[in-house]
Parts: sequence; structure tokens; C-alpha cells
Amino acid sequence: ADGSGTDWAPGAAWTADSVASAARDALAWLRRRGHADARLDSAVVVSGVTGARGRLFASTGARRRLADVRIDGASPERLPALRRAVGIGVGDVFTDADASAAAGRLLAVYADAGNPLASVAIDVEGGGERLVFRVDEGAAVVLDSVAVLGGRSRAAFVARVMGVEVGQPLRGFRAERMAGRLRETGLFRRVDAPTLVLDEDGRATLRVRVEEAAPGAFDLVLGLLPAASGRGPAQLIGTGSLALGNLFGAGYGLAVRLDRLPGTAATASARVSSLYPRGLPLRLEARFDGLTQDSTLTSQRYRAEGGVFVGGAVGGAAGIEIVGLVTLDRTRPGLAGSRIAGAGIGSAQRIARTDAAFTGLGLRVERVDDRAAPRRGLSLAVTGEVGRRTRAFGRLDAPDAGSASPVPTETRVRERVRQERADAHARLYVPTFARQSLALGLDGYVLGRGAADEGDLFRFGGASTLRGYDEDRFRARTAARAFAEARLHLDRESLAFLFADAGYVDQPEVPGRVALRGLYPGYGIGVQLATPAGLLTTTYAASPETGLGNGRIHVGVRFGL
Repeated sequence: ADGSGTDWAPGAAWTADSVASAARDALAWLRRRGHADARLDSAVVVSGVTGARGRLFASTGARRRLADVRIDGASPERLPALRRAVGIGVGDVFTDADASAAAGRLLAVYADAGNPLASVAIDVEGGGERLVFRVDEGAAVVLDSVAVLGGRSRAAFVARVMGVEVGQPLRGFRAERMAGRLRETGLFRRVDAPTLVLDEDGRATLRVRVEEAAPGAFDLVLGLLPAASGRGPAQLIGTGSLALGNLFGAGYGLAVRLDRLPGTAATASARVSSLYPRGLPLRLEARFDGLTQDSTLTSQRYRAEGGVFVGGAVGGAAGIEIVGLVTLDRTRPGLAGSRIAGAGIGSAQRIARTDAAFTGLGLRVERVDDRAAPRRGLSLAVTGEVGRRTRAFGRLDAPDAGSASPVPTETRVRERVRQERADAHARLYVPTFARQSLALGLDGYVLGRGAADEGDLFRFGGASTLRGYDEDRFRARTAARAFAEARLHLDRESLAFLFADAGYVDQPEVPGRVALRGLYPGYGIGVQLATPAGLLTTTYAASPETGLGNGRIHVGVRFGL
């Protein structure tokens, strides 16, 4: 317009003989910016050693400013909501893209009202001064059935996840959003956008084609721990777990796990869950965890969780779940745990008999591109609990005044303490090069006031918490781990990686364990391979404490069912 020109470099690489293609792209670019009457007059191309530079001469014309926006064909009661949804008003400069986006918002209003067959046509009149949306509202649709193609999931469960109900008006029909809800469950390998089909009698069926994920997986992990200080035999530890998802095609889950820990310790856990009960955007879960440690102690934990998905989808639009939980803990001392450690006044029973009740809140976020071997995304899980713990134990007290015996007497003590505990787990996945990525993580555990004996402390160390150290090596009041993994992706699920861990441990002095506080680094190498038998994972982890030649080996395999 003023001869000064505008630099325009959208990124396309044209050859010297493709001026026509460049001109078409430039004209489309001008019109998207609101110059409806723009035209290209001429072009000059100058070739050089490093390539060619082009100059296009255009008459842009005036930008379209609206003098009127009209919605035709809409019922009067819906006009206020439609006008709010348009988002373009008199005096605004608009583009074709703005008009298309406004039409999409109008269709969303009709979809939410139960008219998914509505259509909107756009007319620009008066040289671009009047924008007219011509609406065909279509008939209201009552959903007669949901058809699931290619999967074993029940239609009722799929309908609950998508947020629709058979026999009711089909409101909120947004195909991609519904497909996204199904994908977020993790129960499907692939989900196509659902389609609405009307038969000759006008009955409406919502069809969705899915490819189911494996109904479950069996995991087996074996670890070899060298003998401490080179004395005695090495220890073989292991974990076996079975997880079943989408039982009966109705969104139920079941998982069991057994752990063989160093020494004569073992744990067992079981979990049952329900996804979208009664069509609500919820996850309900009940869990049991049990521990037996030789003749020292046994403990059980019973937990009930309820998670609300923000945005109405599994994990919500931003992958967010808000969790409420109730936990009951029970610890009982064994023969060795019932003994009083020491003989002096104030010496107490090693493990107290405890009962505790906690309530808490949690937040979970998961947005990763692949659950098996993510390259991009993040996940976060934070839980905080408060509760009361009742402790009963034996203690040696000074003899009563006037007693002829100087020997301390054993007294049964019962106390009630308030406890607070929290844990947090964060993962960040960042792609670096074509086949490489970086995984960063942070884990933290905090036991607040009221920390008592060994049965209350966090068990820390090993393949899942601090690599390079024995399983459950530490009993911590506060523990944290930061790690970094440099990953080389071999295929969709296979990868090789180098890792470094840095752990912080605050272990109080309890009978049988000395106080520890400090940093504990670990490092190693690992590989994850997709094989016909399942997903095979092997790691070798060491630490400065053990040396590179005396590391911990873990081998795991996941069998898809």
C-alpha cells in the first residue's frame, strides 16, 4: 500500500519456476488476515548463488470490518446463547478462519442442547460488511443405542465414559472429545471418533470402533543382591504381580502383588477398582497391603480411594484427578519386636502395638504420549494424610519410691499421637534428538510429627526407590530421590538407558538401626526390549558404597494376557 513492503516467509521452499504456487499461498495468507479483496499484480524473482528471492506486488484492498452480524433460522429462545457464542461483533475485523470458528461454536451450542444434526452455513454479503450465519437446527435426537465395534467392552460402559445415556437426548455430542475420554482410560490401543447413524425409522445409534488393549499383564521381577561386605551367600529377591483391567468389559480392575524382600521379609497387596460407576466421572478403589518381617512385626494397611476426574474425562481435559482417601493402619509386634531393647530406665519395646486412622487428599496428573516408553509428557502424583495413631508398648521405669529393689519395673504405656505424612512423585519426559529422550524424576516421602518406631517409617531403597542399594535398606522419616535417564529408543517400546540417582535419607535411631542422614548416589545402565514373550527389562545398578563391580541386578518381564 505504501511501497515499503512486508517480509513474508511462511517456510515453504519454492523453486524459481513455482511463482504461481507462491502467489496462491500469499493471496490466501492476505485473505486470512482480513483482506477479502486482495489481488496480486506482478512478481519479480532474482536468482543468486544461494537461491532465489522473490518480490510479489499486491493490492491488498481494505480489511473487512463488520457493519452487521446476523443469525437466520434459529429459534427465538436460543438466540441469546447463539449471539454470545459467535464472538464477532459490529466493527470487528474478521477473517475466514474467524467465521469458521464462530460457526463451530454455534454447532457446539446445538450439540449441548441435544441437536447434534444442526448445520450452519456462512454468507458474507455487502462486500464483506455483513456476516450471516444461516442455521438449520435439525431435529432433537434421542439416543437409542450405542454400538461398540471391534472390542469386548460393554456398550453401557463405553456410553458412561463418553458421557451419554441410552434413552435420553443426545447432548454434548463432540466426537473427538468423546474419543479422547475413551483413550484416556488406557484400556484401548486405538479409538476412532464415534459417528451418529440414523436408520430409516429415525432411530439413532452412536457407533464407535475401538481396538482393545491387553486385558491384563503379569509382571515378574527378580533381583540379585551380593552378600554384604562379601560375606555369606548372595540373596535372590523377587516381585510377582498380576493386573487385570476392564474386567467383564465394564471398567472393573483387579491387581495382586507379592514381594520377596531381603532376609525373611515379604509383602502382599491386593487392589480392586471401578471406573465410571453409574456413569459418574469417578474412580473408586479399595486396597490392602500387608507386611511380615521375620519375628519382628506384621502390619496391614486398608485404604479406600475416590477420584474425581476434572473435566468429565478420565484424567480430565488436562489429565487431572483429585483424590480423597481413608486409610486404616494396624501393626502388631512379633516375638522379637515385643522385647524391650536395653535394660536401663526408659528402655522401650522395639515395636509398639499400633492402630491408626488417616484421611487425606491427593492430586494426580498424567499426560504422556506412550505409557510403555514415553518420550514426551509429564506425570505427577501427590498425597497428603493426617491422622491419629494409638500406640501401646512396654517400658522400663524406675522402681516405686520405697521399693527395696533397684531393678526397673516394666510398665505398659498407652499413648495417642497425631501423625502427618505425605509423598510425591513427578516425572518429566523431554525429547532431545530423533531417537533420544531425557527422563527426569523426583520422589519424596515425609513423616511429620508423631514419628515413633520402625513400623511407622518409610521403607526406602531398591529398584523402585533408590537404585544401587538393597531393597528396603533404609527406614526413613524423610526420604527423597532425584534421577535422570538418558534414553535411546530402539522402537516404540524398546529402549536402552543410562541413569543416575541421588537420594537423601533421614533415618532416626530406632532399636536395631543407627541414625543416618545424608546423600546416597547411585548409577547404572538398563535396557527394555519388546520380545514375543513380553516386555523384558534388565538393569545393573551400583553405588559408591558398593563399587561398580558389586552392583545390583534386576531382571523383569511383563507378559501381556
